[in-house]
Parts: sequence; C-alpha cells; structure tokens
Amino acid sequence: MPDFPTKKIKINQNDDVFITELDQYLLQPRDVTAFLELIDNDKIISEFMKKDSCWKFIDKYTIAIIFTYFKRCKFTLIEYTRKNFFGCFYLAHDMEEDNEEWKYEIFPWVLGKNWDRHMKEFVKFKDTLLARLNYNTLVCLGSCMEILNSMRDHPVTKRERPAHHATTSEPQLKNNQQFVPRGPGRSPILCSACEEYGTMKRSEDSIFDSTCDDFFDNSLLNKQLSPFSDLSPSF
Repeated sequence: MPDFPTKKIKINQNDDVFITELDQYLLQPRDVTAFLELIDNDKIISEFMKKDSCWKFIDKYTIAIIFTYFKRCKFTLIEYTRKNFFGCFYLAHDMEEDNEEWKYEIFPWVLGKNWDRHMKEFVKFKDTLLARLNYNTLVCLGSCMEILNSMRDHPVTKRERPAHHATTSEPQLKNNQQFVPRGPGRSPILCSACEEYGTMKRSEDSIFDSTCDDFFDNSLLNKQLSPFSDLSPSF
C-alpha cells in the first residue's frame, strides 16, 4: 500500500497528532467502532438516547449526520468525545429539523443543572465546530444510508422516528404544555399522539418510567457537567 502524506493537527495547547490524508475522508471501520463505543459507553449520551421516548430528538438519520460531521471535522479518535457529539448534534438539529424547541433539550445534559448560565459559551463552541466543518452541513440521504449500513448490527439503526413526528405539522403537547428542557433523570414530556398510537411501551426497563428521577445521582452529574471547561474546544 502506498504511503500517504501526513498532516499535523493540534488537538489542544500541548498535543499534536499526525494523521494521513487518507484517514480524513474514508469511512474507516475503526471510526465507526469508536463512534458507536462513544454512544454505548458515555453515560450521558446513552441515557439521553434512552430517555428519548419517541426517538424524535435523535433518530437513526440524526446519528448518521452526527457521524458525518465527525468525519468532516476530521476528528482524531481522541476527539470522539461527549462535547463534540452534542455539539454536532445541535448543528444537525439546526440544519435538519423543523421544530426549533427539540434541540434545547440538549442543554441540561451537556451543561448541567445551571445550563442557562452557559448557553453563550455553548453557542461559541458550536460556532467553532461549524467553522471546522467549513460550514458544510448538508448531508444527502445516500450518505446517511451508507453510514447506517456500516452500523447495521447496532441498535441505533433501529431508531425509526414515528410518522407523526416526521412531519412539519408536529402534534401538540398534551394539555397544551409548553416545551421546557427537562434534562437527566426525566423523560421528555409524553405527547398525546404517542399515547394514541401506542409508541410508548412501559416496562421495568422502559425509557419512559415515572421512577426515573432516582436513576441518576444528580449531584454527581452536576459536579461532572457544570464546569464548562469540559466543553471548551480542544483544538
């Protein structure tokens, strides 16, 4: 196999990583594995996805777009992190979703209990990611399908958004409730359409569980997430 030119990338103030130009663009199995391991092993990401009752916040196509952004940002494996996942997730919602409110659920998960104090810093971080993407946020369906095929044995590819959440005419929340970010330990508000269509399946390991408030040690969570230093760009 021929040698490919290398490029030095600074990932923080102290460390440089040398990668080949080939690594930046091809769909590498190691990248897919690292991405799926991040989803499975990061407590906050995995619980966010479990609490996404209707798969309306993060369905399989959103996953594919986030991974595409990881590749376009030319992240090294050390940059496959929670902060970059949620940053790219926010950008994906900016680009693809009609419902502006859904993306706000991200804030308490990545910024902790006092998330409203850190929103400006998160927006700056998001803009840094956008620049690293070279403002190229469009992802075609064919690319999504290719990525999902590479992940076909993982449960994320089964996250099919219900039809009543796939249109611009989004069902109203039950009892005209206003959307408010709920954060860890609480499932998103159950909408009347999901009750009607039976989307929600309640079981002892249900993602919509009235006892889930005790699932997290919220004091530990806030200790881990409130300092925004963990979310500042590492590049």
